[in-house]
Amino acid sequence: MNYLVIGMQKSGTTVTYQAIVNATKDTNSIYIIEPNRKQLSQALACIKSRKYENYVLKILTSSINVRNFDFSIFDKVVLTVRDIRDNLISRFLHRPTQRNYYQNREFMNELVELLCKKSDFPQEISLAQIRALYDKYGNPAFRNSQLRNDLVDSQYLRDNVDLFCIKYEDFLEGNTSDLSDYLLLDISSDITLDNIHSSNTRQKAHSYWKEWFTEEDCLYYQPIFNDFLIFFNYDSEWSLSEKPKISREYSSDYIVRTIENRLTEINFLQEIAQQNQSQGKVIKFGELKKKSNYTQKYLAILSDRAKHSIDTGAILELARAYHVGWGVAPDEAKCLQLLKKAAHLGNQEAQNELKGFSTINN
Repeated sequence: MNYLVIGMQKSGTTVTYQAIVNATKDTNSIYIIEPNRKQLSQALACIKSRKYENYVLKILTSSINVRNFDFSIFDKVVLTVRDIRDNLISRFLHRPTQRNYYQNREFMNELVELLCKKSDFPQEISLAQIRALYDKYGNPAFRNSQLRNDLVDSQYLRDNVDLFCIKYEDFLEGNTSDLSDYLLLDISSDITLDNIHSSNTRQKAHSYWKEWFTEEDCLYYQPIFNDFLIFFNYDSEWSLSEKPKISREYSSDYIVRTIENRLTEINFLQEIAQQNQSQGKVIKFGELKKKSNYTQKYLAILSDRAKHSIDTGAILELARAYHVGWGVAPDEAKCLQLLKKAAHLGNQEAQNELKGFSTINN
């Protein structure tokens, strides 16, 4: 069965994807999350082949042209949507955790300071001021044109593609029975994200936009968002909390915590790269590293990347680790399984090593 999860960023695509992964985890499946353009082309070729029992692909509407994309190769398509007002807050808080943002320390210091003020005095700091800070540092991440494209694309998909639409709010409230019926899977709303995208998890709540928006923000965004809200049957009332409360835990502290975790992993991988004399201190997955590098922490990173097919080099390297028994018990069957997966996803080295396996076995 070929499954596609699609939606705009911060709309619940990850939790929906993870739910399907969990429901198919004991099957012969390929999982692919947000591939780049080259990876997507290879992934679609693999999906068309149907060599595996299940394929689960997650992509964002902004990564494709929804009007030209071939949805017919998928048996089940799930569109995720979310109250765009909550979505906007999540975008503001998630965007700084991407590398091209958090590497600018001056921007990050100003942003964290502004968000702290927003937590202390919610009605005094508008989203317009946060948006202006992004613009100041040349990061116009919240242009109306991009927001409108995301909204229009979601509406286009709902009207023109044979799919099931689920609201992120339904997951939060445990309303997944209709999704289970559509997918013919036992979908649970109790989701723990795999490490590779666990940083996406923040508050697991909805309607908190009422705490964040100011009257100024309502006047600005209402004309942009109302059609979407009505189209997807969201409450189009714009009443705000009389006494708004914003916890730093889910705003400024969330950003700091997420960035610290990412930098810890980056530094860890850079140390391994240096130990193995990698060019530019950037780790390259695929080649075996020093035996001492195969700690539980490093193997967990490899396993997460291998599971979600983000890097076929990681799949290949994990296969080689199982072959030689570094950090794991030697397991030729597991090695072969991983080699086949990497080869199927287009890794040339894995394809060559598979030929070697065939020669030995014959």
